[in-house]
Amino acid sequence: LPYPNDMTELVRLALAVEIANPRVAEPVLLDMALVGPHEAGKLVIQDPVREVRIAAARALGTLSFTSARAPLESILNSKSIREMDRQEKLAYFEAFGRLAGAEGVPLLDRILNARSWLGGGESPELRACAALGLARIRHPSARDALSTAANDSDPVVRSAVARALRGETS
Repeated sequence: LPYPNDMTELVRLALAVEIANPRVAEPVLLDMALVGPHEAGKLVIQDPVREVRIAAARALGTLSFTSARAPLESILNSKSIREMDRQEKLAYFEAFGRLAGAEGVPLLDRILNARSWLGGGESPELRACAALGLARIRHPSARDALSTAANDSDPVVRSAVARALRGETS
């Protein structure tokens, strides 16, 4: 392996992902072995296999791979996030919340609470994922953003916000 000093990180990542499926584990570990764990975060969250992307996002958040924050933020700001299924969206939002901390609150708050002049905003599913991303941030500004949405008219959003305010995650 090009980065033998990072073997501990490779093992930690494999354990954090909690996967028994070699089809998912192998690409994650291969990417890490080839480019080093910090650069791998940027690659694996863009993998063509959905299960690899989800596993990678969860692992990167769990292991605090801060170099993955910018790529995650880019995904959350992209139109492609709207086309993903709920599980994949949630993996990205929760990983971003863990990695961004208080600095990530403005983005998640905008997704959760912003309304256009016509009254529309993001989809309820995307807003619910933003709420659960905010749940990962232990900061008063995250709680303020969640409180703003506590009485939202959409039951999916209200439920996610209530869970987040109670400290529950996915």
